[in-house]
Amino acid sequence: MVKIGVFSDTHIGRSVPKAIGELRREAFKKAFTQAINIFIQEKVDYIIHCGDVFERETMNPSDSTFVKNEFQRLIDSLNEDTKIFVIRGNHDGTTINNALNYIEHPLAKYFKIVGEKTLEGKIELYEEANFALTGMGYTPYSAYKFKTIKEKIKENLKTSKASYKILLLHTFIDGHHDLPPGVPEHQKISINELKNLGANLIILGHNHSRKNEKIDEAIFLTPGSTEYYDLAEKESHGVYILELNKEEKLQFKTIEPMNIIETIKVNGGEAVRNSTWFITQALIEFENLIKKIEKLNKKGIIRVVLKGLIHEDKYELEDKLKEKLGKNESIIHLEVENQLEETAKPFQSPSIASKEEFLKVLFEPLGLEALTEALNLIEEVEACLEEVGSQRSGLLKDLDRRKFVKKWMEILGVKD
Repeated sequence: MVKIGVFSDTHIGRSVPKAIGELRREAFKKAFTQAINIFIQEKVDYIIHCGDVFERETMNPSDSTFVKNEFQRLIDSLNEDTKIFVIRGNHDGTTINNALNYIEHPLAKYFKIVGEKTLEGKIELYEEANFALTGMGYTPYSAYKFKTIKEKIKENLKTSKASYKILLLHTFIDGHHDLPPGVPEHQKISINELKNLGANLIILGHNHSRKNEKIDEAIFLTPGSTEYYDLAEKESHGVYILELNKEEKLQFKTIEPMNIIETIKVNGGEAVRNSTWFITQALIEFENLIKKIEKLNKKGIIRVVLKGLIHEDKYELEDKLKEKLGKNESIIHLEVENQLEETAKPFQSPSIASKEEFLKVLFEPLGLEALTEALNLIEEVEACLEEVGSQRSGLLKDLDRRKFVKKWMEILGVKD
């Protein structure tokens, strides 16, 4: 029997909202420590992390040191043969500038970054006790990229005689995840693409809501995040313990959040209300939450969502509400999501297509293969700009730019 600790989307280094940035950074670390403690208590044989170990944009050197030390503590507490498999998520950085490299070490043979070679068409397959494991690191054009490497993954999994064949991905799966509105087609993989692949256990990062289900003899497991990434998240967070024997067994283990995070919803319906009505309704809910927070002896973060119609200035109401509710010592942060509509509606500008939608329309006439190459090249250019772009102009030097010009000419079929 093999026991695997599974988690994802730990976002170490995240410090949002900025008003309580360092407290939020601490909360993500405490959740990570709890996850490691659970894995130690359960005496797992392997660890799988399905991406977004870090929040690269706001992390600092101490965050990478923290993760490295926690993984080492796990190994020291269990067995030096324990292995940790990790794939890169979108918040870990790019293929060129990958934050996971900060926690690699030549002597840390237990730490395996999976899925980077897969993006190059060189499929990695790890053969372990009773399972084989492969994966694909994050790419913003996952739908197109997966189509180009799908058959190679299938061939590699077919060669394994392991009872369990595991595929790791950090992307949305249409047909498994409850997708947020507006996800572009190229950023989600259809569940049909994963059928008949040969994987009977598909573990997924990127979506922060946990979910596990069996579809056509394959288990789809999304562990979710370990801490509230967004204050609007509702479900409890935690990790999974996966036992692989003659049959698989899954257990969810809850992680206790550092702070109580709650949402107050005040909806005025179709009637036009005044500011006093909204404040009164919010205060009723607020007082009930304060009792709950004080009983648990914790500090609270409260999000207030206002919906409905108002004949006054909705932003003045927002200021009044913050003044009324924000003075309680049990609350470390109050956030107001103001969705109210004033009866005299302001001008609304037309929506503009996202960058991803624009690029898809622009390059679609090239055909699927060329489109995929073009989108991948754009990703490479963006990563290179971030890494070596001029601080003054934001542009690449001639030498760096030349290789991309050559690739564009190849994609467009232009000869020198």
